[in-house]
Amino acid sequence: MTFHEDLAIGHRSEDHVLGIIRRRYPNAYRIEGKHSAYDILVPELGLTVEVKGDYRSQETGNICIEVNHPIGTPSGLLVTTADYWVHDTGKELIWIKPQEIKDCIMVYNYKPRDFTAGDDRVAKRVYLIPLHIYLTFATRFYEYR
Repeated sequence: MTFHEDLAIGHRSEDHVLGIIRRRYPNAYRIEGKHSAYDILVPELGLTVEVKGDYRSQETGNICIEVNHPIGTPSGLLVTTADYWVHDTGKELIWIKPQEIKDCIMVYNYKPRDFTAGDDRVAKRVYLIPLHIYLTFATRFYEYR
């Protein structure tokens, strides 16, 4: 998958989550441009949300948590300031606090993996967490209807 295809999926996921949030909090908005700390601000609550589209999790059975891209440069979980992460698997939305992701990694002693995906020219470092375990740490879980 190319960077632009990944970006389009990410924007679709962000729009989907934002639409759900706006049903209750109409002033919520998406942060435009490159902003690695979070994607959505909910002013009514003073909360921030990072959205991750991970449709491949349906075939791999794992949620992919990026921590360096390129390797040696903190990204993803290491740079977020979001109150919540929402993983859009294409089948469900999984709401989780970043600290819970870190706790999951520590409790199960997951080791990072380095790989190059799609049209990436440099490797990234990620944790692959089995979806069924990730769900046990989640705050909320919504299946698509």
